[in-house]
Amino acid sequence: MLDGTIHVLGATMVGWDAPLKVFAGIGRLSVKQHRDFSRDASYWCHLHLKTFSEQEQMFTSTVANSEGDVLFMGEDVVFRKVTPEQIKKAME
Repeated sequence: MLDGTIHVLGATMVGWDAPLKVFAGIGRLSVKQHRDFSRDASYWCHLHLKTFSEQEQMFTSTVANSEGDVLFMGEDVVFRKVTPEQIKKAME
């Protein structure tokens, strides 16, 4: 589910002429419902953008079920800019 919230953020960037950013960390992950919600029919993902620059963006991600009950929250999720050279070096 956390990976899904990262993909949601990526989808918001489609069509923007912005540098590539990759997941760089998360401040805190809080589970609000202690049950197996992996098979729920649908989810809502709300992203609250806290900072946005060419170098970095930070947001809070809230995932809720279809009734609006919060399942978990990711606070201070960070994406940072990477260059093609950094990617190439990481793949060596």
